[in-house]
Amino acid sequence: MKKKVFLSGLVLLLIAIPVFASGSSTINLDATVSQILSITKCSGFTETLDTTDADAINGVCLGAVGIKANVQNWEIQIQSTNKWKMVKAAGQPGSDSGYPYEFRFGDTGETIVNSTSEPDGLYTIQKNAPLITEGYFNIYVFYQTAEALGILAGSYTDTITITLSAT
Repeated sequence: MKKKVFLSGLVLLLIAIPVFASGSSTINLDATVSQILSITKCSGFTETLDTTDADAINGVCLGAVGIKANVQNWEIQIQSTNKWKMVKAAGQPGSDSGYPYEFRFGDTGETIVNSTSEPDGLYTIQKNAPLITEGYFNIYVFYQTAEALGILAGSYTDTITITLSAT
């Protein structure tokens, strides 16, 4: 009888051990993904325009920018210091007039701005999808010859600033 009790107790013990030895462990994984908003100048961006080039009305590529954004909502702001006109320095003859041009961002032809479409000199492109793989956008200007526009001789200039930001 002692043997039966001992064996019964041993069997119960062997059955109970796995129950008492079991357990679980929880592992939490956390990651922080930094915001990426980058704009890089790929080429060009200093261009002396040929004021006699009749083909410039079809566009002159100034260069390209690369854009990368891993945020859902972002925007590109394109600002012309002189409101989409090249102008002479103050005090020069004809400095009150300007040499107008049109500006295109990208190859699709959708973004053409000038002093009529954006008289304040600021154009904004809103995006609501990430651009994880860097996208490259060519920048073009379109202008007529100085002769066709009756532009006075002299040096004309404008500065265009392209800014990328999260919204």
